[in-house]
Amino acid sequence: MKRQMNFQVLRIVAILLILAFHYCWHSSGSLIIFSDFSFKQFIFFLTGSWGLLGVYCFVIVSAWFLCDKKLCFSCKKIMNTAGSVVFYTIFIYLTLVAASLAPFSAKELVKAVLVIPYNTYWYVTSYLLMILTAPFINKAIDWSHKKNLDTVKKLLLLLTILIPCYKFIFLNQAPIGEYLLFIYIYLLTSYFKHSQNCRLITNPFKKLIVIFSLFLLAECIISILLGSKIFINTFFNEILIYLLSNIMKRWNPILIYMAFLLFYTFKDIPIKYNKILDQISRTTLAIYVISENPWIGKVLWDKWLQFSVYYPTNLWLIHYILSVLIIFVVCLGIETVRSRIALLIQKRLIKLSAKNIKLIHQIDNWFNI
Repeated sequence: MKRQMNFQVLRIVAILLILAFHYCWHSSGSLIIFSDFSFKQFIFFLTGSWGLLGVYCFVIVSAWFLCDKKLCFSCKKIMNTAGSVVFYTIFIYLTLVAASLAPFSAKELVKAVLVIPYNTYWYVTSYLLMILTAPFINKAIDWSHKKNLDTVKKLLLLLTILIPCYKFIFLNQAPIGEYLLFIYIYLLTSYFKHSQNCRLITNPFKKLIVIFSLFLLAECIISILLGSKIFINTFFNEILIYLLSNIMKRWNPILIYMAFLLFYTFKDIPIKYNKILDQISRTTLAIYVISENPWIGKVLWDKWLQFSVYYPTNLWLIHYILSVLIIFVVCLGIETVRSRIALLIQKRLIKLSAKNIKLIHQIDNWFNI
């Protein structure tokens, strides 16, 4: 079954936004934030501030297809996703240990094996929990539709705005909080999908450009004020630093709204099926997992890419673009090889154990009540 290419292209755009964000903030975010305002800083604000926008787009795309499915639970999908994440975490850690780039520790190896319950990748853990509970959420959504409880829909919409505002202020990063964030986005996706002519998502591209510009302007103004030293050693200066450091943090309700606008912008773009783009889009999760791996991150951003070395030079823009593209292409190649090997192994296992296949179908049936 061919996938809708507009959403597949959105996945590729989303992972590029995430990689650009990781380059800017994992390399030396403080160097960008607290340097004097310049064209260089403006470019990083313009292109490297939108990692969470990409994450929210991934959640919305998944929720869009899950929220109407009666058989939305797939044990095979969960096993494939969890299996690839565990594989990459163990493989990367042991490879770095063998290359003397990371010290061996039994505790770290256990963390690599139990990567999902340890919440090493907050996105993956919350995403899997969302898939696990999707059948029950869909039942609640169906119940509200049958009862025609319009007030429930409005309440859900209100909660998806107010609760992220609360979390944005208090910055609670607990794993359950991230899962709840995904559930809010899931419910909001269902609300928008079943709402006719909702004004919040009409003319999405125009609204996205306006909000994007306001966000960028706010970042630039705050940076200019900090660089001017007018409010140095004052409470107002601390507020400015807090805003600039946390304006792109999780639970930001404006970013969630921007993600919906970006999603609906791509939703209305007709794109013909392209096998290459489809294959690339299927590797986006692996690209995220590899590039965001905690052990490889310690050597990737500082030792290999050497951001702090190139940032003060005239090569900063070339280094920025090439770094993001190289990470993208290398991770894409690694996942392409791994997925093909995994597919061959799966085919062999299917032939050897028909009972396990029946068990997987039974589990799917239990969840898809």
